[in-house]
Amino acid sequence: MDILPLMALGFLITVILVMLRPLRPEMATILALAAGAFLIVLILGRLRGLVQTISDLAIRVELHPLFLRTALKVIGLAYLAGFTAQVCRDSGEGAMAGKVELVGKVAILALAMPVMWAVLNTLLELF
Repeated sequence: MDILPLMALGFLITVILVMLRPLRPEMATILALAAGAFLIVLILGRLRGLVQTISDLAIRVELHPLFLRTALKVIGLAYLAGFTAQVCRDSGEGAMAGKVELVGKVAILALAMPVMWAVLNTLLELF
């Protein structure tokens, strides 16, 4: 699946939203949420391929599974938090968007702790 048609679809939906929002703001919000979910579903297939490629590369360079798993979770969480925050902004809830981003950052920090411990332990063993 090519990315350009998805971007064109996103642009077309944006044009429709700009025209619809002054007339029917509640309908524009629903359309924006539905379109966002639809685009994410369409891109998931491509994302699976990218994750598989990264996994294959990690196996080739003998990367510890903990690091790969953590990196993929952090990337996923960052995208999810960013998308959720943007939905909040689109709905006019900028303050909530900031809080969603903060929750995402804290969750990423918590996920990264085992990797940070592993790196620190390795450094301590070297010295």
